[in-house]
Amino acid sequence: MSSASAYSFSTIAGHRLPEPLAREIDALAAEAAEPSIFVEAWMLGPALEHLIAEDVVVALVRDGDGRLAGLFPFESRRRFSGLPLRALSLVAHPHALLFTPLVSAHRIDEVVGAFLDGIAAGRAPARIVDLRNIAVDGPFVQALDRALQARRGWSRHVETRERALFKPRDNPDAGVSGKHRKELRRLERRLGDEGELTYRIFEPGEPVQPWVEQFLALEVRGWKGQEGGRAFGLDEGGRAFFGGIIASAAERRRLQMFSMLLDGVPIAMKINFLLGDGGYAFKIAYDEAYAKYSPGVLLEVFFMTHIVEKCPEIAWVDSGARSDHPMINRLWTDRRRVGDHLLAHGVSPARLIVRHWWLNRALRNYVHRG
Repeated sequence: MSSASAYSFSTIAGHRLPEPLAREIDALAAEAAEPSIFVEAWMLGPALEHLIAEDVVVALVRDGDGRLAGLFPFESRRRFSGLPLRALSLVAHPHALLFTPLVSAHRIDEVVGAFLDGIAAGRAPARIVDLRNIAVDGPFVQALDRALQARRGWSRHVETRERALFKPRDNPDAGVSGKHRKELRRLERRLGDEGELTYRIFEPGEPVQPWVEQFLALEVRGWKGQEGGRAFGLDEGGRAFFGGIIASAAERRRLQMFSMLLDGVPIAMKINFLLGDGGYAFKIAYDEAYAKYSPGVLLEVFFMTHIVEKCPEIAWVDSGARSDHPMINRLWTDRRRVGDHLLAHGVSPARLIVRHWWLNRALRNYVHRG
């Protein structure tokens, strides 16, 4: 097996992925040790172009034959924790549910080792590396553990959290008890008194643009459309990103969309992206004029029933929600662990900050409260 020294580390800058690199990323994604949908070229390219304001540095690890074996997309920050220290933070915009780097399954230890060696040698513009929003129990973190144990001069701080996960094969009813279903059926009947209530499922091959426009309009009308919100339709960049990835996902047959309609008008919509035997619950939106009927919950339960009855190939769906999300935590009772790994190398202020990150944050919070 080749050593990490046989691999090359380089970086490219800019908010656009060159087409040859995009094709290489597609090939790497097909053999990745840990599939990472939000780092695939069709998702990453639009995100870099439309959502990221910071400078972009994409770190690449290639094998001895020049083939792409590792992809680490970063935002380059000039300040970290209020100090003039350069940091590389994985591109983890608010719409990325997971951002584990893409690394070849055939040579994961060598690739992760070459990545760390490249950072340590100063071949990237940073003192600190922030690997945030990554799966903590997967092959990448396991390889990172081994690589750090084999190398001196590194400091690391790790923070983990859990979020709701749906496993339809193992736990088809999840947190929907008989009593809960009875209450939801009552709400559905009351909502049906307002007009004709129907559900729709996006079918592969049908036009995607009407779904895109309906979702954008519905989301803008909700709380995400208010000042400071994250609705895609609030700016051209968000609309371009959203429309682009929905069209790409549909083309790749990796898209699920569900809609609840009242008299033919959507009042709740849900979008998932598929990955292997699982998927990610990307976005849900509902018309708050009908909030007393819980349309978002009703659509979520409709989706769960559909997955259990019609999609036996799907083993898991990641909610992507915050750890304390009240609605999804009640519905989906399984959990997935994700986390952030803060790294620094050498004898430097950056390494001291990472070593004592908990104390640094506590002091900053104390000063802020004061």
